[in-house]
Amino acid sequence: MMDTVATLKGLRCPQCGSEDLDVNGKAGSMGKEIAGVFLGGAIANLAVSNSASKNVETVPLTYTCKNCKHKFQSFPLAAQQEDILATPCTISFTRVSSFVGALVAQVVYLNGVNCGAVKNGNTITLQTSNRWNTMFVTDQYGVAFKSVYRFEAVPGGTVAVRFKRKFVE
Repeated sequence: MMDTVATLKGLRCPQCGSEDLDVNGKAGSMGKEIAGVFLGGAIANLAVSNSASKNVETVPLTYTCKNCKHKFQSFPLAAQQEDILATPCTISFTRVSSFVGALVAQVVYLNGVNCGAVKNGNTITLQTSNRWNTMFVTDQYGVAFKSVYRFEAVPGGTVAVRFKRKFVE
């Protein structure tokens, strides 16, 4: 039995059918971010960051349609067989070192799946079996940064990605 390969390709707004979507992050994440500010800033950030690194899972994410502004939640979709690579592509994700937010882990999502937290200045290696890929990053509360990286993977290929509050070349 083959594992299901997750994708965001084909995800559409349930109201207007548009595929032009903004990723907002995990469902309920905005409330957690506000609570973290009230809990005491950096100390609360460290506590939440520590739990984020143990939180590798698929959860519903929230999206906003750029066309009609409708907000909705969805799990990732199952990739079509013709979009699954025969040999996985390797992704090297580097979080560029920065003084701003240095103590806070950021969580990397690939095709809607939480791939784990990455600390300031660190690199993680991921693999994808999906031809069409969408990568985004959330803060420790699950709120997505506005920058989204979409790319086409090739069988056995490699992709290097750099992130500093947005995807950079």
